[in-house]
Amino acid sequence: MNLNLTKFWKEIIKEVYEKQLLSQKSCKCLLEFLDTEECKKILAASFENIEERNMYAQKIFHTLDRYKCTREDENVVCYEKFSLEKKIACVKELYEKGRMYILLYYICFPQFDKIRIEMEGNICYRKYQKKMSLEGGKYSLNPLHDLCIGGVKRGELYKRGPKDIREKVEFCFDEKGKLLIEKWHKDEQELRSISFYFYSKSYVFNFWFGMDNNAEEHLQYIYIQEWEEEKISGWEKADMGYSLNDMFQGRAMWRIRAEKMTYKDKILKFWSVKQLIFPDKDRSSKGLLSFDLYRLDHDENKRLTIYRTCKDVLAVDEGREPKDVPDDIYKYEIKLSLNTEPEASRWKRPNYFNK
Repeated sequence: MNLNLTKFWKEIIKEVYEKQLLSQKSCKCLLEFLDTEECKKILAASFENIEERNMYAQKIFHTLDRYKCTREDENVVCYEKFSLEKKIACVKELYEKGRMYILLYYICFPQFDKIRIEMEGNICYRKYQKKMSLEGGKYSLNPLHDLCIGGVKRGELYKRGPKDIREKVEFCFDEKGKLLIEKWHKDEQELRSISFYFYSKSYVFNFWFGMDNNAEEHLQYIYIQEWEEEKISGWEKADMGYSLNDMFQGRAMWRIRAEKMTYKDKILKFWSVKQLIFPDKDRSSKGLLSFDLYRLDHDENKRLTIYRTCKDVLAVDEGREPKDVPDDIYKYEIKLSLNTEPEASRWKRPNYFNK
């Protein structure tokens, strides 16, 4: 039995897939992550012995077993009026995505120190922002949140660090201009959080580690940005449970949000959102499933001008044109400054997210 970490993870992914706990797409995503240059370096090690390997595999499968859809999940609260069959299908889909994120957690969390040393060793220059309300600020992996969520802004960049060090945000790049690390500073000595970026052919991965009062790190969020034909096709966020010494204090994951972008004539047409707050079966919490679907309209210069909420929220998944609400209801004007670039540029891969 091989003790190499990379081969171990490929065997685990294969086994989970064969147990029908992962989709083919999730397997592809995980294998692309293992194939990134950064991941190859941090996993260039081995277990000390077979016992250590088997114990770690047992821990992984024990956690995965808690994230299987059961009859209890028929009770997940959902305010949209769907059939039970469609509701369960969506819950199963998000459970499957959740299992993928649990595997990503176990790949990366134990390697925090190695990731930090490897990434910081490749930093060539830095840029700064003041505290911002959008995850990632100017470099957010989501192109829509600052347009469609009230009070959320990307912020401005500075070549020098702000004088007020409190809540300073620091972006670290390699010599090719690729974003490697994002640091949120609490003060001169302490970090509030640090996140690391990994790049594959089809995905950008971001692992956001929070730092507690004892400077102990915990993997708080995992973000994935998906690309198809050089356009953003999806964005996901997994909220991981609090863990200490690689052991979860309760749920391994408490929420997952999956967003899908659909294009027509190379312009973003629909933005669909699915979100599941996982049931906490130990505490008889039922969980909550929610949906949103927006239709986006652009002017002759390809600038996003209006978005509308739609009733038929599963239409995009089924390959249909959604039935929109009347234009005089839920209609929002997106005000853009005159010097704003055409919004079509948001859907293209920025140079700081190079492969």
